[in-house]
Amino acid sequence: MSNNTFNLNRLTLCMGAIAGFAISAPTLAQTDSIAEEAEVITVTGSRIKRQELTTSSPVTVLDKVAIERSGVSTVGELLLRLPSVVGSPASPRSGGNNNGAATVRLRGLSSNNTLVLINGRRVSTRGVSSSVDLETIPFDAVERVEVLKDGASAVYGSDAIAGVVNLIMHSDYDGLKINLEAGESRHGDAGQKRVSFTFGGNTDKANWLVSASHFNDDGWMRRDRDISSEADLRRFGEAGTNLRSSKSPRSWIFSTDYERLGVTAVDGATWSPTTGYDVNDFRPFNGYWSDTPSDGAHCGASALCDSFNYHDYETGSNEYQSTTVWVSGEYEIAPDASLFMEYNSADVNSINYFAPGALEFGDNIIVSKNNQYNPFDEDVIVQRRITENGILRPRDADSDVDRFTFGLKGSIEDWDYDFVYSHQRSKVVETRGKQMSLARLRAAAGDSQTCLDRDDGCVPLDLIGPYGSVNQEMMNYIFAHKPTSIYDNTLRFLNANITGAPFELPAGPVYIATGAEVRWEDASVSHDVGLNTGDVAFIEQVSDTTAPTRKIEEAYLEAVLPLLSDMPLVESLELELAVRYSRYSDFGNTTNPKVGLKWQVNPDLLVRYSYSEGFRAPTFGELYTPSQKGFVNDTDPCTTDNWSNLPGCSVRAPGDLGYTAKTGGNQDLEAEEAESFTTGFVWTPESLVDGLSITFDYWSIEQTNVVATYGATRKVSENAANPALWSNTVIRNPNSGAIVEVRDIYENVDRRELSGWEIEGRYDIKDTQSGNYSLQLGVSKLKEWVDIEIRSGEENRNDATGLVTNGASYPELKVSGALNWTLDNWSASWNVSYIDSLVDDDNDMVERPKVDDYFKHDLQLSYQLPDFWESKLTFGIDNVFDQDPPILASTVDGGHDPSTYSARGRYFYGRISFNF
Repeated sequence: MSNNTFNLNRLTLCMGAIAGFAISAPTLAQTDSIAEEAEVITVTGSRIKRQELTTSSPVTVLDKVAIERSGVSTVGELLLRLPSVVGSPASPRSGGNNNGAATVRLRGLSSNNTLVLINGRRVSTRGVSSSVDLETIPFDAVERVEVLKDGASAVYGSDAIAGVVNLIMHSDYDGLKINLEAGESRHGDAGQKRVSFTFGGNTDKANWLVSASHFNDDGWMRRDRDISSEADLRRFGEAGTNLRSSKSPRSWIFSTDYERLGVTAVDGATWSPTTGYDVNDFRPFNGYWSDTPSDGAHCGASALCDSFNYHDYETGSNEYQSTTVWVSGEYEIAPDASLFMEYNSADVNSINYFAPGALEFGDNIIVSKNNQYNPFDEDVIVQRRITENGILRPRDADSDVDRFTFGLKGSIEDWDYDFVYSHQRSKVVETRGKQMSLARLRAAAGDSQTCLDRDDGCVPLDLIGPYGSVNQEMMNYIFAHKPTSIYDNTLRFLNANITGAPFELPAGPVYIATGAEVRWEDASVSHDVGLNTGDVAFIEQVSDTTAPTRKIEEAYLEAVLPLLSDMPLVESLELELAVRYSRYSDFGNTTNPKVGLKWQVNPDLLVRYSYSEGFRAPTFGELYTPSQKGFVNDTDPCTTDNWSNLPGCSVRAPGDLGYTAKTGGNQDLEAEEAESFTTGFVWTPESLVDGLSITFDYWSIEQTNVVATYGATRKVSENAANPALWSNTVIRNPNSGAIVEVRDIYENVDRRELSGWEIEGRYDIKDTQSGNYSLQLGVSKLKEWVDIEIRSGEENRNDATGLVTNGASYPELKVSGALNWTLDNWSASWNVSYIDSLVDDDNDMVERPKVDDYFKHDLQLSYQLPDFWESKLTFGIDNVFDQDPPILASTVDGGHDPSTYSARGRYFYGRISFNF
């Protein structure tokens, strides 16, 4: 669990490390705005420093004012609001199976296709998936967020296929700022509290900054929202299916051949040491997913269902707390040379809850005929969920992150340089509470005398009786595991960069940047013995993953060439070129170029174009997850009566249920590759409409060598229908036709084609009698998101545009808008977000039902108190009209997509900040 207080030891050490930067005590004064005078800066997507903010690639910038007006409390929440983010990214606010991490999915590609940077440098990832956990980034220390929506492997290397998120942190702050914030939903839950401070100073030769915050989110339960309270989604109409679980607190009892019984104990059935249970104490079990209560109602409105409503126990939004620290400092050691350092620590704890564990038919828990609670005079097999005493399955994830970076930067004549070393470590310890041992379940359900004769305290287990028959003594014996997993990541890198203008062409100076980097990446996942051996009930067996150190050596060159200037219809024309060579120790090398063109037609109109090639290195998990064989509880079509009608079945195979599948990593994987293209314009017609700016960009991505697995069940089904498909992975005995093995490891098998367009607009109206106004609009249109499966030379195209498919949402249209107003000490903002309607492609009850569109409105009002420590009072309402998310009647995640929409409801918050 996290500590609710700041880590004073770390903070003290860091402040000591930068104390030498300050020669004299700084004068405290607020300087939290960016200087308005022209300055030379680096814009995300380029290493070249220049005055222009616009490059050949589209970049969205969220400054501190926009961040504060959003009303959010974490980086993950902020990025989720971007129209270009689709595909249901992870967030602890989405509950369900979330592990406490937040990620970003630009263009709907997986999170490891979006590169996340802090101050233009790489950030340590979490686990073996190569994704950055945004929850570990200090939110209050973020000065602005730059989102590059274009491929950038030529500049930054791997992972920058969909784009780049660059978090620019405060560095030059003089003063003390304290923030206090609290909020709560209209339901009386989802409470959030945040306290933070930022303290910085400047001298003639040094500047330093310390920012620390503690954030607490109480979360909420699915049972407390109407949309997610009941797992029988038939209440939503004909598109709804019953997603309740047949793994119920009522035992479902069968003979071991599944031919007889199918019963459960009646309420009130009691066991006697002398007579046991009466066989008349049992009735047919009414809890299979397709069963309808005899009163005709759905299970949420009937007492006649034996199935289990797991939403009563599950988290809608995680309990969450974080303590983050950001420290930075810079000291001038010579007129044009400075030492600098940055330190980020994060202690993040997230807890979400699942329904209590169960023993399944597939676990093969046999209640012996010699078990004292078995009245059937034969061995029976039982499925049951153990809910006595309210035992849950928590997922408690403690994430501990330390990132330390230091370097030297400066200039020599007209050249700027920097040398940087960074050492970063991320460690996550994840526990699942007390859970059942399959070995102990089998012992306790077996022969009672044999159980009592064991030396481990075995207690005969009553899986036959009604709810309540499993007493505390029984639970103490079978709940023997506390599943624990540890995810450990280390990132180290050295890089050197130099940029300048070595010469001029007739149209202007030529800018270049070049540099090199060496990185070392390590990742491992280890599990306790229960998870390693597969002895934990209701949690899959997993193996440890230990990857060899990955060494990456890279070099890049970037140039801006002015081609024309000061001509009719050509105020300036620039060619942007970049190339990066990368050599990986574990899969090979790659070279990725980028070409951009920036044409300033006149002061009002800029036209831009870019083409780039990119790559994503295989993750440690895709390469090194150990191979393991497991049983697949599925029917091989070649064992059915229909086998002779299936071209892939040469004979009728023996058996009727299950086969072995091999899963794991693949060290022969190649990098995913991509070609990206963007073109558009920036229009700022100051001569016509002062204060108006509009950008339009069309984009497309073609991704090849996509790493994927298709699943053993699907491979077996498709191979039976067409023997040319999966012939190398579905291995059958040539004589009997029986499946020997299904190989379902990671492979480079897919291709993707994506395209769309975006519009961003802003209109500022200043100096009116009623104040200053700003209108902002962002529109993202997804034209196609096509996954092309390549199977034995055949292509299968699946366009996800406008669909909910495989549990993720890909809306065609996302819109965000804002109206901002300031007058004297008052300011207000009204934010609107819109998500287009979708089609539920996952629904099995009705063919492609509609998922409604969604509008959400947020309001914020602030008042400055300059005479009261320059304080600022803010009050806000998120989701003003208490809009429920649209119903998705095919999901186990609470009747909606919680990664795209929130069921939190109307949320009120207040904030006060003090500046000294």
